[in-house]
Amino acid sequence: MSVNTHAGDLLLEYTKLEFLLLGDLRSALQERDRERDNRWLLTILDRLVETVPREFELREEGGYLREVLEVRPTLSPEVEMLQAEHSRIFLMLRRLRDSVARKATFTFLADQLQSELRDWMALLIDHNRRERALFQTTFNHDVGCAD
Repeated sequence: MSVNTHAGDLLLEYTKLEFLLLGDLRSALQERDRERDNRWLLTILDRLVETVPREFELREEGGYLREVLEVRPTLSPEVEMLQAEHSRIFLMLRRLRDSVARKATFTFLADQLQSELRDWMALLIDHNRRERALFQTTFNHDVGCAD
């Protein structure tokens, strides 16, 4: 996650936008007004398709989780696993976005597709949580009291 100041500011903006879009996506999936079409849902997914890969690119700039690996090189397998998930997360999002685009109205969104969208959100949220946890366990040292 090593980035220069400008890239760091950009990453923060993308992270905020992603958070807002996930909230919008959650709301759209809970929407009970089945008469409205899927344009809003598709708009959210289109923005996520633009945002998520750019956020991942910014995180990988200068070496993905480079600071973590400099301090704890033994975490390399965990870092590699998280980085490999970036492609999977994006490809899954792209497939779901295309599935929604093929549907005529929100009413026709199958329960399975709604479930897959929720699963994708859970995957992304879990990925971000594990990334933060890796950072925190590397850099947050407990300060103990002397006996």
